[in-house]
Amino acid sequence: MSNESGNSGLVCQRELGAFDSERKQRYETLIGEFRNQVEEMKELEDGYAFRVNGESASIVGLAEWVSLERLCCTFFKFTLEVEPESGPVWLSLTGGSGVKELLRSEIEARHSN
Repeated sequence: MSNESGNSGLVCQRELGAFDSERKQRYETLIGEFRNQVEEMKELEDGYAFRVNGESASIVGLAEWVSLERLCCTFFKFTLEVEPESGPVWLSLTGGSGVKELLRSEIEARHSN
């Protein structure tokens, strides 16, 4: 996640040395897989929730991405919700002031490309 929305307190550390080259490459692979798996997005009061198909979602991959994302974007709160009987998997990214706007700008940037 980048900080193109002007929220100065919310700075992603990925490009500022939070990752070595191996972690950066793994991060890019995992974020690409996550984006391809999203079937629904729900706006929350303080962020967004993303639904992925429970049968195709790699819960381990999502958890690995979260573990890397939290190294560079320490301001996010992550919630991984796994429904029973191969139901959907929801990943929520929330946080304090400015987080929702940061996520919205990232989402809009991805959809305009």
